[in-house]
Amino acid sequence: MQLMDTKVTDEEELEETCFFITSHLNETKKPARTQIRKIVQVIGTDKALQFLKQAREVERAGGMLTMNGKKRRTIGGVFFYLVRTQTDEVTVTRIWPDRNKP
Repeated sequence: MQLMDTKVTDEEELEETCFFITSHLNETKKPARTQIRKIVQVIGTDKALQFLKQAREVERAGGMLTMNGKKRRTIGGVFFYLVRTQTDEVTVTRIWPDRNKP
């Protein structure tokens, strides 16, 4: 799979990248898989894979708690949190048009 630093337009590359990310995040539910697809489409393969790498590093370091501090986020939750908090507001709005940035 060739990686690029721009929006993903090639359908096969998009599918491969989404499958790779969803597999590593153990995301099996359609809403999460759909959201990952949107993230890859908007920020591109390289950035999405960088967020995956970061999420895995957070997991290896002991994980991340939810905002209320009462439970641990899943690795998928860490991935989504990193994307939302480390991406500019315009891009976040393109990915999550109906949500506010945390």
